[in-house]
Amino acid sequence: MREFIREQISTVHEQYSVLIDAIAPVRFTKSELAILFVRKIQHDFLLRMEEPRTWYTAFAALILVAAIVASQLRARTSSLRRLGLPVVSAPKGAAKFDYRVILDEGARRYPHSPYLITYSGFEYVVFPPSSWDEIKRIPSTKASTLLFFTHVFFGGWRLLGSDTSALHKAIGTDLNRALPIRMKAHQESARKACESTLGSCPEWKSFRMYFTLQGIIAATNATGLVGPELGSNRGWLVAVQAFPMAIVVAISTSGLSPRLLRPLVTFFVFLPTWALYWYMRWLLQPIVNRDLREYEIASQEKEKSELTQAQPDKKFPMIAWLMSRYTPKERTPQQVAHDFILVKRPALVEELRTELEEVLVDGLLPQSQLGELKKMDSFMRECSRFNPFGFMALFRRLHTPVKLSNCPELPAASNICVDIHTIPWSRELWGNSEEFDPMRFYKLRQLPGREQRHQFTSLGPDTPGWGDGPQACPGRAFAGNTLKVTLAHMIMNYEFKLPDSGSEPKRYSMPNGSMRPDMSVRIMFRERKSS
Repeated sequence: MREFIREQISTVHEQYSVLIDAIAPVRFTKSELAILFVRKIQHDFLLRMEEPRTWYTAFAALILVAAIVASQLRARTSSLRRLGLPVVSAPKGAAKFDYRVILDEGARRYPHSPYLITYSGFEYVVFPPSSWDEIKRIPSTKASTLLFFTHVFFGGWRLLGSDTSALHKAIGTDLNRALPIRMKAHQESARKACESTLGSCPEWKSFRMYFTLQGIIAATNATGLVGPELGSNRGWLVAVQAFPMAIVVAISTSGLSPRLLRPLVTFFVFLPTWALYWYMRWLLQPIVNRDLREYEIASQEKEKSELTQAQPDKKFPMIAWLMSRYTPKERTPQQVAHDFILVKRPALVEELRTELEEVLVDGLLPQSQLGELKKMDSFMRECSRFNPFGFMALFRRLHTPVKLSNCPELPAASNICVDIHTIPWSRELWGNSEEFDPMRFYKLRQLPGREQRHQFTSLGPDTPGWGDGPQACPGRAFAGNTLKVTLAHMIMNYEFKLPDSGSEPKRYSMPNGSMRPDMSVRIMFRERKSS
């Protein structure tokens, strides 16, 4: 079709040139010439309409134009601009997806009221930070994080499922309670993960930072969550690491495609993600079936409290936790399988080593939630403050109309979020916010009344990365525990640095408002020599 259109344009241009030369002596006015030229095109078009190919092309072009017009009309009629909400876009000269500039402009013009920004055909109602508490209190039956990610990021594909309440409770309650019991086994998993990923490195050895650290974390978690059989399975570990990467690639590609073609594009770009998903389910299904049989047999002989009790030398009893929380309709192997799927400062390293040495017992961390490691916790939170995941948080998609105090009533299917991009750099909150201070939160916790605040997994408007309220990340304690265990093993057993000729990691803004790490940066590891 494209070749045919080019051919027609070339023909029209040639005919126009010939016509101009032929009628030059007649001295037509421009309007008379235009009328004559239009009649010539009509004449040629009617002659060509006798050809079947012309009919097919004209019909296809008509359908395409009608679809584009209908899409534009639908977008305009459903736009939240009709409610009087202003629109903020990137200023002239700024990159289209430079959210820091866009949100700066929005905060300057509308510091206390919401406004609209657009991303790939989606409208976001962006609320100021002062609306944080009001939005976090909206129940999930009215404003859902799950629905937002399913609709906006995954193009309607339910990679996160439809109702994860049982899974959230199993992770947020049961898993967190069991962490101290499996502390020794978790440390052993971290040791094996480092050794298998880094290998022997008595001398400095270079690795790709992102994928190496991701591999260590994935291997550390695997044994406790799915057992040693899959925890040491190379295919499982590769799939677990590739799954989020495939999602990111699919989201980016889908989001940048034209809105009219996005359903078709989304289908194809998410195929690798689904292939990995079904591969992980295939690997997991025999283990889930076996655990379910064992659970059914044991449930006839033991009390529920015994079945859900974690053991220090066994994997987490996820099956028992989930089965005890599922409704009768959810107690299927398929549902269980789905829910399962889902340095540059040597002085600082020495300070963290000293803290570790003070709490280690026979070379092992204590059986606790590792709250004793306050300096390490402070370091981890300062890293997350200095390198935030994104520019917005508390993403929600409305199930029902919602009326907030500083906004007209928003209809169902509206997407809302909170601008958080200034929080990490707030001088009012952090003073010297531009400086990376690893002991910032350690010092804040020394103040009277703040002993339990400012932790890595704390919630609140000054720690927006985890979300907040009932829909906050349920696995934050497990994530923090794994990071501490892994980081502790690395600090005590390895030295690490950036290559002498290497560059510091950079971060890149993605079209959806989140940040992408620099995947090309390398890191050097060397085993510590025993003193």
